[in-house]
Amino acid sequence: MNPLDPTPRLPEASGAQVPLHGAAPRARIHPAVVVVVYWVLFLLLQRASALLAPTPAVSVWYFPAALSLALLLILGPAYTPVLLVAPFLGNLSLVLRPGGIAMADAVVNAVTHALGYGLAALAFTRARLSPRLRRVSDAGGLILAAVVAPLLVAIPAVISLQRGGALGPLHPIPAFRAFWFGDTLGVLTLAPFLLVWTLPVVRGEPPAHGASWRPERPVEAILQSMALVLGALLTVRMSSPGTLHLEYVLFLPLLWVALRGGLKAVSLAIPFLSLTLLTLLLWSGHPPSNLLDAQAFLVILFGTTLLMGSAVDAQGRALRAWQRAEEDRSRFFQMTRELLAIWDAEGRFQDLNPAWEAQLGYPRRDLLDTPLLELVHPEDREEVQAGHERLFRGEDPVAFESRFRSRDGSYRWLLWSATPLRDRDLAYGVARDITDRKEHEASVRSALREKEVLLKEIHHRVKNNLQVVSSLLRLQANSHGDPAVQAALQEAQERIHAIALIHQKLKHAPDPTRLDLAAYIQTLAERLVRSYASTPTLVDLQIQVDPVRLGPDEAVPLGLILNELVSNTLQHAFPPGEGGTIEIQVEALPGGQALLRVADSGVGLPKGIDLDCGGLGFQLVRALADQLGGTLELERRCGAAFRLTFTPHPSPNLHDL
Repeated sequence: MNPLDPTPRLPEASGAQVPLHGAAPRARIHPAVVVVVYWVLFLLLQRASALLAPTPAVSVWYFPAALSLALLLILGPAYTPVLLVAPFLGNLSLVLRPGGIAMADAVVNAVTHALGYGLAALAFTRARLSPRLRRVSDAGGLILAAVVAPLLVAIPAVISLQRGGALGPLHPIPAFRAFWFGDTLGVLTLAPFLLVWTLPVVRGEPPAHGASWRPERPVEAILQSMALVLGALLTVRMSSPGTLHLEYVLFLPLLWVALRGGLKAVSLAIPFLSLTLLTLLLWSGHPPSNLLDAQAFLVILFGTTLLMGSAVDAQGRALRAWQRAEEDRSRFFQMTRELLAIWDAEGRFQDLNPAWEAQLGYPRRDLLDTPLLELVHPEDREEVQAGHERLFRGEDPVAFESRFRSRDGSYRWLLWSATPLRDRDLAYGVARDITDRKEHEASVRSALREKEVLLKEIHHRVKNNLQVVSSLLRLQANSHGDPAVQAALQEAQERIHAIALIHQKLKHAPDPTRLDLAAYIQTLAERLVRSYASTPTLVDLQIQVDPVRLGPDEAVPLGLILNELVSNTLQHAFPPGEGGTIEIQVEALPGGQALLRVADSGVGLPKGIDLDCGGLGFQLVRALADQLGGTLELERRCGAAFRLTFTPHPSPNLHDL
């Protein structure tokens, strides 16, 4: 499809009724009616051509050829067999008259006529050209078909007529030239008119819109007609006797018609000029054979004019499309509340929409040719300059945020999205004023910082209070003489310290809602080893923690469970003076679950003691596991191992809010 032609392609030779530009479709004419009309007109025009022929079967303008090509372009190459009938019936007059051509020659002429124009129409269709002649390539294809098809027909026709004696004393070479150019002139004269004006009627399609030629310019049309008549009159009356050597004056009026009226006007002007020339020749007493010398010039003249008319139409369509695009762009520029701007490679504004004045207070005229960076906040200029350079290096699209100075001196945050227009070395950009969003984000960040400080202060105070309780328990233990009571108070003190350690870690964490579980377990386990192991250096701690996030309500019970299991291992798993290995593992399981495993290489649990039958520590571990909604299991292999499977429910990260 020609990019200069904005109109949609129509299904050619299909007979479909396709509305164009919203126009209502018309009833199409049945192909059988078209064929009958073609036969009648073919015989009439063939008879008229024979009357004006300088020699038998050789015409100056063979208009039936235009009918044949137009019929196949309108209905499709599948109707090629239809072309056999009319030429054969027309040649019967030559067969029946005394001294006429043989019946075989009439059949040969009809067959070659059908094949020549059928092949031309097939090539035209296969090249995806439009018989409505909307593009320059369509007009070029028609001209090529007007030259090639008669050539394919002329060679066997002249041979047949020469052999049958129908040409008389006329030499075969001039006869071939006259035959070829006569058919070509007939096609170039009448076929454009049939395709431009008759095709929509036959197919039931609305007439083409947007053509340059308009009937509301009657004065110019009358002047153009007078110029054509005058050119034809000068050519016929002032040429040397027996010639038409002044035919070049015909170019000027046809050029005027093509440039001002396009293809529709040309399709009317060429038949008008041809009939005018014939009329003047007959009226002046000159034989039509005078036109034989001018045939080649007329072929070039008509072909050139057709191309020029189609080029004018294509230019007009492109201009109208550009005007519509400009109108749409202007309308969009005017109606949108977004900030739209066009700037060049030097960063200077070339066009802006009224939203700049409405939102930033700048009239358009004050910003035109102003450098973009002059309005950018000094702290943002480096980022804007980098985005500008990426844009003109070909990156598409480019987005960046920056603060722009308003006319009152204040700054507004703008989010830019820009794309390059490479063929014109320009950039198109659109900006959403995000100042309110930025201010809201700043207020949210400020509120989060305040909450973070508050949470850390809470953790600090809870930790201090728990330390006071721990100190009181230590004083109570030191003042009591019973070792059993001292051991119980020490266990309570360690439990309180396990809780206090959580608040201490949260206080110093970047996010006071997120516990560094690995560091917490390491610190807690090392403290318990120092407190309970008879020989701390003989205890090997092996800690492996996956990144598992816990909520505040889950960290405390998990810490207490660790405290109970590790302290129990240190007190009972290793004989005095001996050590071993303690493994602490936290593993993230599929499905969002987590596994806590505490294992040792000690002597193992005594028989008869399990999770359902144990001391206060085991009872506390079972209660805390239920609080977590987890499952607690015991393994008796090479020591003892406790497995707690549970599902964490972490709170949102404070910095992600």
